[in-house]
Amino acid sequence: MYFARVKRLTETLRFRLVVWNVSVVLLIALLILFGYRQSVHLALVAGIDDVLLQDMQEIRLALRDSTLKEVFESLERKAEAHTLTGWYARVRDKNHRPIFATPGAPSPLLQRPIIEDDLPAFLGEFRIIQHHHMKGTPSEIVVRIGSSLNRMHEDLGRIDQSFYAVFAMMLLAAPAFGYWMADRSIQPLRSLVDAIHHIHPNKLDERLPNQGAGDEPDQLSRSFNALLDQISDYLKRKQIFLSNAAHELRTPITAIRCSAELSLTESRTQQEYEDVIGGIIEECSALEVLVNQLLLLGETHLVALRGQGEALRLDRLVHKAHDMFSAVAEVRGIQIQLRAEEPVYVEGDAHHLRQVLNNLIDNAIKFTPEGGRITIELTCNFASNQVVLLVSDTGEGIPESELPLVFDRFFRGGSTRSRQSRSCGYGLGLSICAEVVRSHRGEIEAQSEVGVGTTFKVTFPRANQSDVLSEAPSRVTTITH
Repeated sequence: MYFARVKRLTETLRFRLVVWNVSVVLLIALLILFGYRQSVHLALVAGIDDVLLQDMQEIRLALRDSTLKEVFESLERKAEAHTLTGWYARVRDKNHRPIFATPGAPSPLLQRPIIEDDLPAFLGEFRIIQHHHMKGTPSEIVVRIGSSLNRMHEDLGRIDQSFYAVFAMMLLAAPAFGYWMADRSIQPLRSLVDAIHHIHPNKLDERLPNQGAGDEPDQLSRSFNALLDQISDYLKRKQIFLSNAAHELRTPITAIRCSAELSLTESRTQQEYEDVIGGIIEECSALEVLVNQLLLLGETHLVALRGQGEALRLDRLVHKAHDMFSAVAEVRGIQIQLRAEEPVYVEGDAHHLRQVLNNLIDNAIKFTPEGGRITIELTCNFASNQVVLLVSDTGEGIPESELPLVFDRFFRGGSTRSRQSRSCGYGLGLSICAEVVRSHRGEIEAQSEVGVGTTFKVTFPRANQSDVLSEAPSRVTTITH
Protein backbone atom coordinates (compact mmCIF):
# COMPACT_ATOMS: atom_id res chain seq x y z
CA MET A 1 0.00 0.00 0.00
CA TYR A 2 2.79 2.43 0.94
CA PHE A 3 4.73 1.77 -2.24
CA ALA A 4 1.55 2.18 -4.27
CA ARG A 5 0.98 5.64 -2.74
CA VAL A 6 4.61 6.57 -3.43
CA LYS A 7 4.26 5.37 -7.02
CA ARG A 8 1.09 7.44 -7.52
CA LEU A 9 2.87 10.46 -6.03
CA THR A 10 5.83 10.13 -8.40
CA GLU A 11 3.46 9.99 -11.37
CA THR A 12 1.75 13.29 -10.52
CA LEU A 13 2.44 16.53 -12.36
CA ARG A 14 3.23 18.24 -9.06
CA PHE A 15 6.05 15.77 -8.31
CA ARG A 16 7.53 16.23 -11.78
CA LEU A 17 7.39 20.00 -11.41
CA VAL A 18 9.15 19.78 -8.04
CA VAL A 19 11.89 17.55 -9.48
CA TRP A 20 12.37 19.83 -12.48
CA ASN A 21 12.41 22.95 -10.31
CA VAL A 22 14.92 21.51 -7.81
CA SER A 23 17.14 20.21 -10.60
CA VAL A 24 17.17 23.53 -12.43
CA VAL A 25 17.72 25.59 -9.27
CA LEU A 26 20.57 23.39 -8.06
CA LEU A 27 22.18 23.30 -11.48
CA ILE A 28 22.03 27.10 -11.77
CA ALA A 29 23.39 27.43 -8.21
CA LEU A 30 26.28 25.10 -9.04
CA LEU A 31 27.12 27.06 -12.16
CA ILE A 32 26.93 30.42 -10.36
CA LEU A 33 29.00 29.30 -7.36
CA PHE A 34 31.57 27.55 -9.55
CA GLY A 35 31.83 30.62 -11.75
CA TYR A 36 32.22 32.84 -8.69
CA ARG A 37 34.99 30.60 -7.30
CA GLN A 38 36.84 30.61 -10.61
CA SER A 39 36.52 34.40 -10.83
CA VAL A 40 37.98 34.79 -7.32
CA HIS A 41 40.77 32.33 -8.16
CA LEU A 42 41.69 34.27 -11.30
CA ALA A 43 41.51 37.56 -9.42
CA LEU A 44 43.85 36.30 -6.67
CA VAL A 45 46.33 34.93 -9.19
CA ALA A 46 46.22 38.21 -11.11
CA GLY A 47 46.92 40.08 -7.85
CA ILE A 48 49.96 37.88 -7.12
CA ASP A 49 51.18 38.38 -10.71
CA ASP A 50 50.94 42.15 -10.36
CA VAL A 51 52.97 42.07 -7.15
CA LEU A 52 55.64 39.81 -8.69
CA LEU A 53 55.92 41.99 -11.79
CA GLN A 54 56.39 45.07 -9.62
CA ASP A 55 59.00 43.29 -7.49
CA MET A 56 60.89 42.19 -10.60
CA GLN A 57 60.88 45.76 -11.90
CA GLU A 58 62.37 46.96 -8.60
CA ILE A 59 65.08 44.27 -8.78
CA ARG A 60 65.96 45.23 -12.37
CA LEU A 61 66.32 48.87 -11.32
CA ALA A 62 68.41 47.86 -8.32
CA LEU A 63 70.73 45.71 -10.49
CA ARG A 64 71.27 48.66 -12.77
CA ASP A 65 72.17 51.13 -10.00
CA SER A 66 73.65 48.92 -7.23
CA THR A 67 76.18 46.14 -6.75
CA LEU A 68 75.17 42.49 -6.60
CA LYS A 69 75.99 42.39 -2.91
CA GLU A 70 73.66 45.29 -2.18
CA VAL A 71 70.95 43.69 -4.28
CA PHE A 72 71.32 40.34 -2.49
CA GLU A 73 71.09 42.05 0.90
CA SER A 74 67.92 43.84 -0.25
CA LEU A 75 66.42 40.57 -1.40
CA GLU A 76 67.13 38.95 1.96
CA ARG A 77 65.41 41.80 3.79
CA LYS A 78 62.40 41.58 1.49
CA ALA A 79 62.12 37.80 2.01
CA GLU A 80 62.18 38.27 5.80
CA ALA A 81 59.46 40.93 5.55
CA HIS A 82 57.19 38.69 3.45
CA THR A 83 57.44 35.40 5.23
CA LEU A 84 53.64 35.14 5.44
CA THR A 85 53.34 35.15 1.66
CA GLY A 86 56.32 32.78 1.21
CA TRP A 87 58.15 35.26 -1.00
CA TYR A 88 61.59 34.20 -2.16
CA ALA A 89 64.33 35.04 -4.68
CA ARG A 90 67.00 32.93 -6.39
CA VAL A 91 69.86 34.04 -8.65
CA ARG A 92 71.79 31.79 -11.07
CA ASP A 93 74.46 32.29 -13.67
CA LYS A 94 73.96 31.66 -17.35
CA ASN A 95 74.83 27.99 -16.87
CA HIS A 96 72.08 27.66 -14.22
CA ARG A 97 74.56 27.34 -11.36
CA PRO A 98 73.14 28.83 -8.12
CA ILE A 99 74.63 32.12 -7.02
CA PHE A 100 72.18 33.32 -4.40
CA ALA A 101 68.96 32.23 -2.69
CA THR A 102 66.88 33.82 0.07
CA PRO A 103 66.02 31.81 3.19
CA GLY A 104 62.97 29.61 2.63
CA ALA A 105 63.48 29.33 -1.10
CA PRO A 106 62.26 26.02 -2.53
CA SER A 107 64.68 23.27 -3.45
CA PRO A 108 66.63 23.86 -6.65
CA LEU A 109 65.22 20.59 -7.93
CA LEU A 110 61.87 22.33 -8.26
CA GLN A 111 63.32 25.06 -10.48
CA ARG A 112 62.31 24.70 -14.10
CA PRO A 113 65.31 25.46 -16.34
CA ILE A 114 63.34 27.15 -19.12
CA ILE A 115 60.79 29.84 -18.23
CA GLU A 116 59.98 32.77 -20.52
CA ASP A 117 61.12 36.10 -19.16
CA ASP A 118 58.63 38.34 -17.36
CA LEU A 119 55.81 35.82 -17.84
CA PRO A 120 54.33 34.51 -14.55
CA ALA A 121 54.08 30.72 -14.29
CA PHE A 122 53.09 28.05 -11.77
CA LEU A 123 55.82 25.99 -10.10
CA GLY A 124 54.46 23.53 -7.56
CA GLU A 125 52.85 25.57 -4.80
CA PHE A 126 54.50 28.79 -6.03
CA ARG A 127 53.77 31.47 -8.56
CA ILE A 128 57.08 32.56 -10.10
CA ILE A 129 58.60 35.00 -12.58
CA GLN A 130 62.16 35.29 -13.89
CA HIS A 131 64.38 37.71 -15.85
CA HIS A 132 67.75 37.41 -17.61
CA HIS A 133 69.99 40.36 -16.72
CA MET A 134 73.32 41.48 -18.25
CA LYS A 135 75.56 43.12 -15.66
CA GLY A 136 78.03 45.40 -17.49
CA THR A 137 80.50 42.79 -18.83
CA PRO A 138 79.43 39.66 -20.71
CA SER A 139 78.38 38.22 -17.36
CA GLU A 140 74.73 37.06 -17.41
CA ILE A 141 72.59 36.25 -14.38
CA VAL A 142 69.05 34.85 -14.12
CA VAL A 143 66.85 36.29 -11.38
CA ARG A 144 63.79 34.29 -10.34
CA ILE A 145 61.32 35.39 -7.69
CA GLY A 146 58.19 33.68 -6.47
CA SER A 147 55.38 33.73 -3.96
CA SER A 148 53.66 30.85 -2.20
CA LEU A 149 50.09 30.00 -3.15
CA ASN A 150 49.20 28.67 0.29
CA ARG A 151 47.45 31.87 1.36
CA MET A 152 45.46 31.87 -1.87
CA HIS A 153 44.44 28.24 -1.31
CA GLU A 154 43.38 29.11 2.24
CA ASP A 155 41.16 31.91 0.88
CA LEU A 156 39.71 29.56 -1.71
CA GLY A 157 39.14 26.97 1.00
CA ARG A 158 37.05 29.46 2.98
CA ILE A 159 35.10 30.23 -0.21
CA ASP A 160 34.58 26.49 -0.73
CA GLN A 161 33.20 26.17 2.80
CA SER A 162 30.78 29.01 2.14
CA PHE A 163 29.94 27.34 -1.17
CA TYR A 164 29.11 24.03 0.55
CA ALA A 165 27.00 25.80 3.19
CA VAL A 166 25.02 27.75 0.59
CA PHE A 167 24.54 24.65 -1.56
CA ALA A 168 23.36 22.64 1.45
CA MET A 169 20.83 25.34 2.35
CA MET A 170 19.60 25.45 -1.24
CA LEU A 171 19.39 21.66 -1.27
CA LEU A 172 17.06 21.87 1.72
CA ALA A 173 15.10 24.93 0.62
CA ALA A 174 14.72 24.11 -3.09
CA PRO A 175 12.30 21.16 -2.61
CA ALA A 176 10.05 23.17 -0.27
CA PHE A 177 10.15 26.19 -2.55
CA GLY A 178 9.63 23.94 -5.58
CA TYR A 179 6.63 22.27 -3.93
CA TRP A 180 5.12 25.67 -3.18
CA MET A 181 5.69 26.86 -6.75
CA ALA A 182 4.33 23.62 -8.20
CA ASP A 183 1.25 23.89 -6.00
CA ARG A 184 0.69 27.48 -7.15
CA SER A 185 1.27 26.49 -10.77
CA ILE A 186 -1.19 23.62 -10.87
CA GLN A 187 -3.87 25.41 -8.83
CA PRO A 188 -5.60 26.67 -12.01
CA LEU A 189 -5.44 23.14 -13.42
CA ARG A 190 -7.03 21.74 -10.26
CA SER A 191 -9.79 24.30 -10.59
CA LEU A 192 -10.32 23.21 -14.19
CA VAL A 193 -10.40 19.54 -13.19
CA ASP A 194 -12.96 20.27 -10.47
CA ALA A 195 -15.06 22.26 -12.92
CA ILE A 196 -14.86 19.45 -15.49
CA HIS A 197 -16.02 16.92 -12.89
CA HIS A 198 -19.14 19.01 -12.27
CA ILE A 199 -20.08 19.19 -15.95
CA HIS A 200 -22.92 16.77 -16.62
CA PRO A 201 -23.79 15.43 -20.08
CA ASN A 202 -27.32 16.73 -19.59
CA LYS A 203 -26.04 20.24 -18.74
CA LEU A 204 -23.67 21.07 -21.57
CA ASP A 205 -24.48 24.77 -21.23
CA GLU A 206 -22.00 24.96 -18.33
CA ARG A 207 -18.53 26.27 -19.19
CA LEU A 208 -15.12 26.33 -17.54
CA PRO A 209 -14.06 29.56 -15.81
CA ASN A 210 -11.59 31.88 -17.53
CA GLN A 211 -9.31 33.95 -15.28
CA GLY A 212 -8.45 36.43 -18.04
CA ALA A 213 -4.70 35.97 -17.57
CA GLY A 214 -4.17 34.70 -21.10
CA ASP A 215 -1.90 31.89 -19.87
CA GLU A 216 -1.98 28.19 -20.71
CA PRO A 217 -4.82 27.33 -18.26
CA ASP A 218 -6.95 30.05 -19.86
CA GLN A 219 -6.08 28.70 -23.31
CA LEU A 220 -7.03 25.23 -22.11
CA SER A 221 -10.33 26.59 -20.78
CA ARG A 222 -11.10 28.27 -24.09
CA SER A 223 -10.20 25.14 -26.05
CA PHE A 224 -12.31 22.93 -23.79
CA ASN A 225 -15.21 25.38 -23.92
CA ALA A 226 -14.95 25.41 -27.72
CA LEU A 227 -15.07 21.62 -27.65
CA LEU A 228 -18.15 21.75 -25.40
CA ASP A 229 -19.76 24.16 -27.85
CA GLN A 230 -19.12 21.74 -30.70
CA ILE A 231 -20.40 18.77 -28.69
CA SER A 232 -23.48 20.71 -27.61
CA ASP A 233 -24.14 21.82 -31.18
CA TYR A 234 -23.60 18.27 -32.44
CA LEU A 235 -25.98 16.82 -29.87
CA LYS A 236 -28.61 19.43 -30.68
CA ARG A 237 -28.33 18.71 -34.39
CA LYS A 238 -28.37 15.00 -33.61
CA GLN A 239 -31.53 15.42 -31.57
CA ILE A 240 -33.16 17.41 -34.34
CA PHE A 241 -32.05 14.82 -36.88
CA LEU A 242 -33.46 11.97 -34.80
CA SER A 243 -36.72 13.85 -34.24
CA ASN A 244 -37.07 14.57 -37.95
CA ALA A 245 -36.10 11.01 -38.87
CA ALA A 246 -38.66 9.62 -36.41
CA HIS A 247 -41.30 11.93 -37.86
CA GLU A 248 -40.48 10.92 -41.43
CA LEU A 249 -40.43 7.23 -40.52
CA ARG A 250 -43.71 7.50 -38.63
CA THR A 251 -45.63 8.66 -41.73
CA PRO A 252 -45.09 5.57 -43.96
CA ILE A 253 -45.30 3.22 -40.98
CA THR A 254 -48.64 4.76 -39.96
CA ALA A 255 -49.88 4.55 -43.54
CA ILE A 256 -48.91 0.87 -43.77
CA ARG A 257 -50.55 0.05 -40.43
CA CYS A 258 -53.76 1.94 -41.22
CA SER A 259 -54.05 0.28 -44.63
CA ALA A 260 -53.57 -3.16 -43.09
CA GLU A 261 -56.07 -2.49 -40.27
CA LEU A 262 -58.70 -1.15 -42.66
CA SER A 263 -58.32 -4.16 -44.90
CA LEU A 264 -59.19 -6.40 -41.94
CA THR A 265 -62.26 -4.52 -40.73
CA GLU A 266 -64.54 -6.16 -43.30
CA SER A 267 -64.50 -8.50 -46.22
CA ARG A 268 -63.25 -6.96 -49.46
CA THR A 269 -62.98 -7.93 -53.08
CA GLN A 270 -59.85 -9.31 -54.64
CA GLN A 271 -59.23 -5.99 -56.41
CA GLU A 272 -59.55 -4.04 -53.17
CA TYR A 273 -57.05 -6.32 -51.45
CA GLU A 274 -54.69 -5.90 -54.38
CA ASP A 275 -55.03 -2.12 -54.15
CA VAL A 276 -54.30 -2.19 -50.41
CA ILE A 277 -51.26 -4.43 -50.89
CA GLY A 278 -50.06 -2.25 -53.75
CA GLY A 279 -50.29 0.82 -51.49
CA ILE A 280 -48.41 -1.00 -48.73
CA ILE A 281 -45.64 -1.96 -51.21
CA GLU A 282 -45.43 1.64 -52.38
CA GLU A 283 -45.08 2.89 -48.80
CA CYS A 284 -42.46 0.22 -48.09
CA SER A 285 -40.49 1.35 -51.13
CA ALA A 286 -40.59 4.94 -49.88
CA LEU A 287 -39.57 3.74 -46.44
CA GLU A 288 -36.66 1.79 -47.95
CA VAL A 289 -35.46 4.91 -49.79
CA LEU A 290 -35.55 6.92 -46.58
CA VAL A 291 -33.67 4.25 -44.59
CA ASN A 292 -31.00 3.97 -47.30
CA GLN A 293 -30.51 7.72 -47.29
CA LEU A 294 -30.15 7.76 -43.50
CA LEU A 295 -27.59 4.96 -43.72
CA LEU A 296 -25.66 6.83 -46.38
CA LEU A 297 -25.47 9.88 -44.14
CA GLY A 298 -23.91 7.68 -41.46
CA GLU A 299 -21.44 6.20 -43.97
CA THR A 300 -20.14 9.63 -44.96
CA HIS A 301 -19.09 10.24 -41.35
CA LEU A 302 -17.13 6.97 -41.42
CA VAL A 303 -15.43 8.01 -44.66
CA ALA A 304 -14.32 11.25 -43.03
CA LEU A 305 -12.89 9.33 -40.08
CA ARG A 306 -10.96 6.69 -41.98
CA GLY A 307 -9.57 9.08 -44.60
CA GLN A 308 -9.76 9.31 -48.37
CA GLY A 309 -9.68 6.45 -50.86
CA GLU A 310 -7.52 5.95 -53.93
CA ALA A 311 -7.21 8.27 -56.90
CA LEU A 312 -10.10 7.82 -59.37
CA ARG A 313 -11.29 9.34 -62.63
CA LEU A 314 -14.08 11.76 -61.74
CA ASP A 315 -14.67 12.52 -65.43
CA ARG A 316 -15.65 8.88 -66.01
CA LEU A 317 -18.16 9.01 -63.14
CA VAL A 318 -19.61 12.21 -64.63
CA HIS A 319 -19.97 10.56 -68.06
CA LYS A 320 -21.72 7.55 -66.55
CA ALA A 321 -24.14 9.76 -64.60
CA HIS A 322 -24.84 11.80 -67.72
CA ASP A 323 -25.54 8.66 -69.76
CA MET A 324 -27.83 7.27 -67.04
CA PHE A 325 -30.04 10.40 -66.87
CA SER A 326 -29.99 11.29 -70.56
CA ALA A 327 -32.98 9.05 -71.37
CA VAL A 328 -35.02 10.50 -68.48
CA ALA A 329 -34.21 14.05 -69.59
CA GLU A 330 -35.15 13.25 -73.20
CA VAL A 331 -38.53 11.81 -72.13
CA ARG A 332 -39.28 15.00 -70.20
CA GLY A 333 -38.20 17.22 -73.08
CA ILE A 334 -35.14 18.61 -71.27
CA GLN A 335 -31.86 19.30 -73.04
CA ILE A 336 -28.85 18.05 -71.04
CA GLN A 337 -25.34 19.16 -72.01
CA LEU A 338 -22.02 17.82 -70.71
CA ARG A 339 -18.67 19.55 -70.94
CA ALA A 340 -15.89 17.66 -69.13
CA GLU A 341 -12.11 17.78 -69.18
CA GLU A 342 -10.33 14.43 -69.39
CA PRO A 343 -8.68 13.03 -67.36
CA VAL A 344 -9.69 14.53 -64.00
CA TYR A 345 -8.41 12.77 -60.87
CA VAL A 346 -9.67 13.08 -57.30
CA GLU A 347 -9.17 10.98 -54.18
CA GLY A 348 -12.25 9.44 -52.66
CA ASP A 349 -14.94 6.80 -52.62
CA ALA A 350 -16.49 6.16 -56.04
CA HIS A 351 -19.84 5.01 -54.59
CA HIS A 352 -20.34 8.18 -52.55
CA LEU A 353 -19.14 10.50 -55.33
CA ARG A 354 -21.57 8.77 -57.72
CA GLN A 355 -24.34 9.49 -55.17
CA VAL A 356 -23.46 13.21 -55.26
CA LEU A 357 -23.62 13.30 -59.06
CA ASN A 358 -26.90 11.36 -59.16
CA ASN A 359 -28.56 13.58 -56.54
CA LEU A 360 -27.54 16.84 -58.22
CA ILE A 361 -28.57 15.74 -61.71
CA ASP A 362 -31.80 14.11 -60.46
CA ASN A 363 -32.76 17.33 -58.63
CA ALA A 364 -32.04 19.38 -61.72
CA ILE A 365 -34.29 17.14 -63.83
CA LYS A 366 -37.11 17.17 -61.25
CA PHE A 367 -37.28 20.97 -61.05
CA THR A 368 -36.58 21.89 -64.67
CA PRO A 369 -39.71 22.30 -66.82
CA GLU A 370 -40.16 20.87 -70.28
CA GLY A 371 -38.01 22.68 -72.84
CA GLY A 372 -35.46 23.61 -70.19
CA ARG A 373 -31.73 22.97 -70.21
CA ILE A 374 -29.29 21.30 -67.78
CA THR A 375 -25.54 21.89 -68.02
CA ILE A 376 -22.89 19.70 -66.39
CA GLU A 377 -19.36 21.11 -66.45
CA LEU A 378 -16.19 19.52 -65.02
CA THR A 379 -12.92 21.47 -65.09
CA CYS A 380 -9.52 21.56 -63.37
CA ASN A 381 -8.21 24.74 -61.77
CA PHE A 382 -4.45 24.18 -61.82
CA ALA A 383 -3.73 27.49 -60.08
CA SER A 384 -5.60 26.40 -56.93
CA ASN A 385 -5.04 22.65 -57.58
CA GLN A 386 -8.79 22.02 -57.42
CA VAL A 387 -11.42 20.18 -59.44
CA VAL A 388 -14.61 22.17 -60.10
CA LEU A 389 -17.99 20.54 -60.88
CA LEU A 390 -20.95 22.72 -61.95
CA VAL A 391 -24.51 21.42 -62.32
CA SER A 392 -26.85 24.15 -63.63
CA ASP A 393 -30.51 24.12 -64.61
CA THR A 394 -33.03 26.59 -66.00
CA GLY A 395 -35.70 25.65 -63.50
CA GLU A 396 -37.84 27.82 -61.24
CA GLY A 397 -34.96 28.67 -58.88
CA ILE A 398 -34.75 28.85 -55.10
CA PRO A 399 -35.76 31.92 -53.06
CA GLU A 400 -32.78 33.77 -51.57
CA SER A 401 -34.12 33.24 -48.04
CA GLU A 402 -34.02 29.46 -48.50
CA LEU A 403 -30.54 29.17 -50.05
CA PRO A 404 -28.69 28.91 -46.67
CA LEU A 405 -31.00 26.04 -45.67
CA VAL A 406 -30.94 23.84 -48.76
CA PHE A 407 -28.22 21.56 -47.32
CA ASP A 408 -30.01 21.06 -43.99
CA ARG A 409 -31.42 17.61 -43.36
CA PHE A 410 -35.13 17.17 -44.06
CA PHE A 411 -35.40 20.72 -45.40
CA ARG A 412 -37.75 20.96 -48.35
CA GLY A 413 -38.52 24.65 -48.31
CA GLY A 414 -41.80 26.40 -48.99
CA SER A 415 -41.59 26.73 -52.76
CA THR A 416 -43.18 24.54 -55.37
CA ARG A 417 -39.96 22.54 -55.42
CA SER A 418 -41.06 21.05 -52.11
CA ARG A 419 -44.80 20.90 -52.55
CA GLN A 420 -44.73 18.25 -55.22
CA SER A 421 -45.37 14.59 -54.75
CA ARG A 422 -43.45 12.21 -52.54
CA SER A 423 -41.12 11.57 -55.47
CA CYS A 424 -39.43 14.83 -54.57
CA GLY A 425 -37.88 12.97 -51.63
CA TYR A 426 -37.46 13.58 -47.94
CA GLY A 427 -35.12 16.57 -48.02
CA LEU A 428 -32.02 14.41 -47.56
CA GLY A 429 -30.50 14.44 -51.05
CA LEU A 430 -28.62 17.75 -50.80
CA SER A 431 -27.74 17.00 -47.19
CA ILE A 432 -26.12 13.75 -48.34
CA CYS A 433 -24.25 15.68 -51.05
CA ALA A 434 -22.91 18.16 -48.49
CA GLU A 435 -21.78 15.39 -46.12
CA VAL A 436 -20.03 13.45 -48.91
CA VAL A 437 -18.29 16.55 -50.24
CA ARG A 438 -17.10 17.58 -46.77
CA SER A 439 -15.83 14.05 -46.10
CA HIS A 440 -13.73 14.38 -49.27
CA ARG A 441 -12.24 17.70 -48.09
CA GLY A 442 -14.31 19.60 -50.64
CA GLU A 443 -16.88 22.39 -50.65
CA ILE A 444 -20.37 22.71 -52.10
CA GLU A 445 -22.45 25.83 -52.59
CA ALA A 446 -25.69 26.81 -54.30
CA GLN A 447 -26.44 29.88 -56.41
CA SER A 448 -29.96 30.54 -57.61
CA GLU A 449 -32.28 33.16 -58.95
CA VAL A 450 -36.03 32.68 -58.94
CA GLY A 451 -37.36 32.23 -62.47
CA VAL A 452 -33.85 31.88 -63.95
CA GLY A 453 -32.38 28.70 -62.53
CA THR A 454 -30.01 27.14 -60.02
CA THR A 455 -26.31 26.23 -60.08
CA PHE A 456 -24.60 23.89 -57.65
CA LYS A 457 -20.83 24.29 -57.49
CA VAL A 458 -18.70 21.49 -56.02
CA THR A 459 -14.92 21.72 -55.55
CA PHE A 460 -12.54 18.88 -54.66
CA PRO A 461 -8.76 18.83 -54.13
CA ARG A 462 -7.09 17.56 -57.28
CA ALA A 463 -5.38 14.18 -56.77
CA ASN A 464 -1.63 13.76 -57.20
CA GLN A 465 -1.09 12.50 -60.76
CA SER A 466 2.56 11.46 -60.32
CA ASP A 467 1.53 7.83 -60.70
CA VAL A 468 -0.48 8.43 -63.90
CA LEU A 469 2.01 10.44 -65.96
CA SER A 470 1.48 8.08 -68.87
CA GLU A 471 -2.10 9.32 -69.30
CA ALA A 472 -2.98 11.31 -72.39
CA PRO A 473 -2.92 15.11 -72.01
CA SER A 474 -6.08 16.82 -70.78
CA ARG A 475 -8.83 17.27 -73.35
CA VAL A 476 -12.40 18.57 -73.28
CA THR A 477 -15.43 16.49 -74.26
CA THR A 478 -18.78 18.17 -75.02
CA ILE A 479 -21.98 16.06 -75.28
CA THR A 480 -25.45 17.46 -75.90
CA HIS A 481 -28.74 15.56 -75.78
